[in-house]
Amino acid sequence: MTKTLIITVRASMPDASTLGKLLEEVQVMTKSDVYKVPVDCQILSQADFEKQNQESFAQTGKNITNSRVRNRLRNSISQGHQSVIQTFKAEQQAAQELNVGE
Repeated sequence: MTKTLIITVRASMPDASTLGKLLEEVQVMTKSDVYKVPVDCQILSQADFEKQNQESFAQTGKNITNSRVRNRLRNSISQGHQSVIQTFKAEQQAAQELNVGE
């Protein structure tokens, strides 16, 4: 089972005291387990965000808000679907070969 956890960090005052690095740990409690999710983020001013976003887009063609975890999860799911489809096709082919041989 997969659940989506969205964490939003909002700095309401763009002054020097709210800018910087934030390291926290969020605990998600279920009936049987406690999951510890590390949250590591960089709080930027609007101008710094736009600058880093433009630099990232120029270098990689992606915005800095793209989620590497989300991309890895989607790739993993896609590969899983492909392997299931390949296994299914191989089983179908083997069954057809058995039917032709009879």
